[in-house]
Formats: sequence, C-alpha cells, structure tokens
Amino acid sequence: MSQTTPKILLARFEITPEYLGESLVSTLDFPYFTAFADLISAVETQFRDGKKLDYIDLPPYKSLNTVLCAWCPTISYAFEKQYNRVLGREVRQMLALGHNPKRRPTREQISEVVDQWARIWMDARFPDLTATSAGKAIRQKLLNQLRDPQADWQEVDARTLLDDIARDTPRFNNLGYRAIPALIASYVAGTSSTINGKDRNWWLCREDDGNVVVVSDPYTSAYTDKYKKDRLGTFAYKLEFRLQTQVGRRYPWLHVYVRCRRYVDEPLEDANFGRSINVMLGIDSTQLFAQEDLPPTYVTAPIWGGVEKARWDNDPSKLLTAMQMQSLIEPPVLFADPPKYRDASPDSKYNEYYIIN
Repeated sequence: MSQTTPKILLARFEITPEYLGESLVSTLDFPYFTAFADLISAVETQFRDGKKLDYIDLPPYKSLNTVLCAWCPTISYAFEKQYNRVLGREVRQMLALGHNPKRRPTREQISEVVDQWARIWMDARFPDLTATSAGKAIRQKLLNQLRDPQADWQEVDARTLLDDIARDTPRFNNLGYRAIPALIASYVAGTSSTINGKDRNWWLCREDDGNVVVVSDPYTSAYTDKYKKDRLGTFAYKLEFRLQTQVGRRYPWLHVYVRCRRYVDEPLEDANFGRSINVMLGIDSTQLFAQEDLPPTYVTAPIWGGVEKARWDNDPSKLLTAMQMQSLIEPPVLFADPPKYRDASPDSKYNEYYIIN
C-alpha cells in the first residue's frame, strides 16, 4: 500500500513593482520633537537642578500610539521610534496607507489628540508646572507649540520603496521593509477566505512591536491540553508578512507566516513570570474617525504586573476618556470572565477584548 507524502507549500512569493501598482504610503515625522525637547530641558534646568528625567517621567508614547492606531483605521503604526540614517538620530514616525488623503488624519486632528495626551502627561508627572508662574509659562509654551506642527505628511509610492530596498544607499531609510508588508496586510483586511469549508473574515491588527498583521474571525476547535485532556478552545488564524532579501535577487521575497492564535476562555488566575499578558483590543471609535467602508483596526495592548498587580502598560484610559471614547475595562474584571468582554456590548463599554494565550 503506497503512502501519500503531504505537500509542504513554501509560503513565499515574488513581489514586483508592477504588483504594487499605484499604491501610496504616507509618513509623518513627529511634528513636536523640538517642543517636547524644549519642555524637558526647561523642567530639568528649573525644577530638577539639571538632573536628567527618569525614564518614567518621559512622554508615554505607547499610550498615544495605541489610541491613534485604534482611532484611525488607515494608520499602520503611529509615532514609533526608529533610527534615521540621514539625520543621524532617532526619530518618531507615523505611517498611513492609501492614496486618498481624506482617509488619513489631518495635522489638526492629530494635534487635538497630542494636546490632550500632553496635558495628561504634564499634570501627572510635573505638578510644579501648574503651581508656579515659571512652571505655568513652560507648560503654556508647549501647548502653544502644539498648535503649530513643524512637519506635514509626505507621500511616496510603494513601487519606489521597493526599488529603494535594492539601492546601495537607500533614500527612504529602509521604509519599504515596514511599509510594504503593512500594505499587503491592508489588502487582505476586509476580505474573507474559505478555511475547512467555512468563510473566515480577516481583520487588521497592530502588534505591540509596531508590525501589522491580519487575524481571522475567532472560531471554536477541539484540542488536547498538556494533561492529555480533550477540550474546546477559541482560536484564530494569524498571517504575518515579511520581506527578506536573497543574494543575487534584485527584489526581496515576500514571506507569509501562517500562525494560530489562541484566546483565553477561562478565568485567568496565573501568568508567566516576567512576561506581559497581551490583549487584542478593538476600541469603539465611531464618534471620531471611523469610516463605514474601512474595516476597523485592532491593537495589541500589554498588561503588566501579572494577575495580582495587573495594570495596562502606559494606561491609555485617561486619553481615551479625554477623546470622548470609552475607557478600558480594569484588568481584574477582564480576567474574571474573558469571553464576556469579547463582543462590543454595554458590559465591555462597546470595546472588544481578546486575551491572547
């Protein structure tokens, strides 16, 4: 009796400029770099005797980025830190997808979010700025500068970024390695695939490391746990896209990583020591920037402190509230009954929470 050998499909594909067509990406450097640098310098000089601020006192960009990405579906990643070879220093840059400028936030809209975020940060970390005339002047100077952004959106087509990867001296700081996979993910988001005879929708998700992936609708499947017991659990498919170069090839390969993501179904009573608990979070943004023809974007939000001292990493709740969005469920409440808060409902404050196992 002959034995059939399973076929292994190599999940990599050739990508060419023609495939990318007229697709555009837009970048925005953090427009307030000088303004925040001036405030930090003034605080260190006038209130800290020249001592550098501790890390905990620096602007909490993670909470800002989480809200921005959940707020506008076309933002691939917000003001993530990266090294700019041309400038010779680290910068923070936002990436938006699509050729229609109306699908990305304006500088004025971003300024409104940054203004609220800056106020929350200053009030929490530097109460002296509202207690003295010198402090009030420093605070007001920053708020005035936020009304005058020093940078604007820059557009570049994806074909140019692909060609730029092949250059000996890239002009766009290797932006293509992040922008093109994010663009491919956006092509998949909003579509569906038939898997095991059932249609699965794909949704965009921004990971905590800034990369963009797509995840399927959740589904229930049988599995065997580590104690050899048969159980039912909630899973989703996850697709990651990466560009990888090969010697002798002009253009990189597009690699597709097919993974399985499992969600927590029972009360969470323990967590791995020293590791965060990740939650795939869908934030209700219908009052702000949501567009009916764009699929929503999920964001991955870490929770630190284990189960007993759980807290959202750089908790964005105050900023969400300031932006008239629903604040986040407290981690202990979420841990007590994870499935209860997966669907948007009054119990979940119309957000969606998927604890990743």
